[in-house]
Amino acid sequence: MMHGRDDDGVDQFTPIYAYCEETIERNYADLRHMLFMFGRGGNEDAIRARSAARLAEKLADFRKQESDYEQAQAAAGITAARQATELIAALRL
Repeated sequence: MMHGRDDDGVDQFTPIYAYCEETIERNYADLRHMLFMFGRGGNEDAIRARSAARLAEKLADFRKQESDYEQAQAAAGITAARQATELIAALRL
């Protein structure tokens, strides 16, 4: 998340760590509110549009990473092992 520029005009960013879509949506909602509060007046529509586009981009990236993670787990046998463990636990009940 960009939080300003340094004295040389270089954008300064802080990474946002999100483990679910709701966290990403909440972070972008907070950012949008800050931009409305501290941004120049009259450009609310531009802020809204830019924020919606970035949010969609980040959610798509998050979904791809989640999919890649699940595929890696399945390829390594982790998914099958987890399912076998759950089946054994269910049979013991």
